[in-house]
Amino acid sequence: MARKIETFTFLTWQLHDADLLFVQQEWTDDGDRNVRMCCEVNPEEDRASLIALDIHSPRIMVEFRDILEFRASIFGLQSGREVILSWHIVHTSPMIDHSIKKWSLRTDSLTQHHIECSGGAVFDIVGGELWIADMSKKTDPSA
Repeated sequence: MARKIETFTFLTWQLHDADLLFVQQEWTDDGDRNVRMCCEVNPEEDRASLIALDIHSPRIMVEFRDILEFRASIFGLQSGREVILSWHIVHTSPMIDHSIKKWSLRTDSLTQHHIECSGGAVFDIVGGELWIADMSKKTDPSA
């Protein structure tokens, strides 16, 4: 069962050094865009905050729903899986300004998730809701 996350800070630390298994982007039938990231939490991390949310598997799906903008820079050849090195939550940026202008928004509450990985991949996601779900190997489409 997916759970909406209102406070992002614990998740940014929880997924530090997590293996990034796959990233998927989709448009819904009504035109919204979602981005999913399947991660495997580093076994050295304390998963108590995830277990408190009834997420027991080290594999979790992070889903950004109804986003305004998504940018990715990914290198094709790696010696191994990407690992999340840093995940910053930004409240002012050119990307946020662009989204506000493009969509004629009157808000100052947009956030940008800036995620950098070990092999040089960078993901930037503006707006939307953040959801997480437990991903056992039985339900993981990459398994």
